[in-house]
Amino acid sequence: LPRPLIYIKASLLDRSLLGDCPFSHKALLALRLRGVEFDTAPPVDLSVPRAEGFLARVNPAGTVPALVLPDGEVIVESEGIVDYANRVGNGADLDSGVDDWTMAVA
Repeated sequence: LPRPLIYIKASLLDRSLLGDCPFSHKALLALRLRGVEFDTAPPVDLSVPRAEGFLARVNPAGTVPALVLPDGEVIVESEGIVDYANRVGNGADLDSGVDDWTMAVA
């Protein structure tokens, strides 16, 4: 069966490694903690102009993380990926620890 494919930020020192993006880390951790099987695309070099890079074809905003589901749907933003992991994964739901009110006034 096809698995979701996640795009994450590359390291500035070694473009083949995960970079310092906390949102990419959060998305990866949520998927792993909930037992969601997924594949990881080669890390994205965000120093390439986003409008020109292949990431723009996946996510027109050119941001990571981005999760491409087998049906072609793209989930962007780490919170959206955490929500997806909660819907399809196993175990207790993960929570960001921040309530809606705090997010609204932050």
